[in-house]
Amino acid sequence: MYKRGVLSILFGLFLLLLPSALAQITVSGPEQTTVNFGDAISVTGSVVEATDISGFLKYALDCGETELLATKSVTLRANVERSFTETFTVPQAVTGTCTLHVFVESNGNVQDESRSTPFTIT
Repeated sequence: MYKRGVLSILFGLFLLLLPSALAQITVSGPEQTTVNFGDAISVTGSVVEATDISGFLKYALDCGETELLATKSVTLRANVERSFTETFTVPQAVTGTCTLHVFVESNGNVQDESRSTPFTIT
């Protein structure tokens, strides 16, 4: 009887955590495979979260070291897709193979994240 109760509790917790796996960020872009500092790069995508979230949609350039490019305050409703389009100027001090890292942060915790296709800054 005790074992069955413990298993029931564990199964219930599993079901509660399952919807969070349905959260998703998709990222498309940039179209260029090689850019220079000062060039504009664009990224588009969408965010769908399994639960209501108030937090920040953040964009970072990751070339081995990470540079935060923008932070947007967002309120996301459960299972409602929110699209985004952003354009950034490539900073001077960065070179190499890079990705744009897009993530949702709420209460200091990363809720979901995705990366663009790699591109090279020369």
